[in-house]
Amino acid sequence: MEVNVNLKIARVVNGMSQYDLASQTGIPQSRLSLIERGFFRPTQRQAEKIAEAVRSEPEKLFPELFQGERE
Repeated sequence: MEVNVNLKIARVVNGMSQYDLASQTGIPQSRLSLIERGFFRPTQRQAEKIAEAVRSEPEKLFPELFQGERE
């Protein structure tokens, strides 16, 4: 897996730390770190929570989870 640059950019643009994102999503900061660094793939529900918190679309942050779903 590779680093999720889109997630990190969206988080930083919104002025959020991983701890802030963890507080808003209920996903542990340690898990968010693994997701952001590409060592863990979130569930679709986690991806939706993260995207909502950083004001983005889940498909933009995690395209591999949503390929073919909205075509």
